Amino acid sequence: MPRERITDLSPKELEDVILLQPRIYCDYRNPARGPLEMLFIFAQTSDNAHSCFLRAIELAKAGMVKHLGISDGTLGHGYDGFDASVDQLKQLGWGEGFPFSIPIIKFDVGGGVNTRSEADSFVEWVKKNPGDIGVTATQFDHIVRAFATIVTVLNGHLTRVYSYPGITLPWNEEARHSQGTVKDLRANLSAGELYRLELYRVPEYKNLFTARQVIEYLNWRDGLPVLSGTVAEYVRKKEEERLLQKVTAPQ
Repeated sequence: MPRERITDLSPKELEDVILLQPRIYCDYRNPARGPLEMLFIFAQTSDNAHSCFLRAIELAKAGMVKHLGISDGTLGHGYDGFDASVDQLKQLGWGEGFPFSIPIIKFDVGGGVNTRSEADSFVEWVKKNPGDIGVTATQFDHIVRAFATIVTVLNGHLTRVYSYPGITLPWNEEARHSQGTVKDLRANLSAGELYRLELYRVPEYKNLFTARQVIEYLNWRDGLPVLSGTVAEYVRKKEEERLLQKVTAPQ
């Protein structure tokens, strides 16, 4: 009996998702670029949060993070909040053996904490603090959607974002996800994330970028050819403005 489809994405769109996933899961950033201006931890339920906390500690010990960002907002949606997150970080060893002190910045999303509200709040900070940034989220494709959401909200603002998936947790354990509304084996949670990659592209969910648009962003970031999409349009516009300024500048 054929399995019911998870999404209505076309074969071409599914190919783009498949091509995007390794770019997110196996992202590369040259260490010579120096520390990240900030590593932002997307909010997780308590079943998954230590995955991201351990990744943050690993990067901090390596001297690769200047600031750490954590969200705060209305509790009761599966997320324990900023204060509980900081306490858990300290219990796991935050600050021990770090080459320098790393401030933890609170991002108050002003209500329910979700991936889009977090990205909106974080990008406001990013636009005022230039430099490379990193994001971390859990393993079962939430990191893919979180990365796509950041790129969507940046909307052509030329900031280099890098992906740092959380430490892998057992796939055969039950975990709460999606603001605590879903509980299943981690192995089964990726299906819901794939569905959300499609669902959140509609205007009601603020037009999440397609996988192809995110790939084009990554191509720009990594110095590869950019053929189309928002990033390409932004780069072309800036280049036209630069040439126009050069032509009209007093001689």
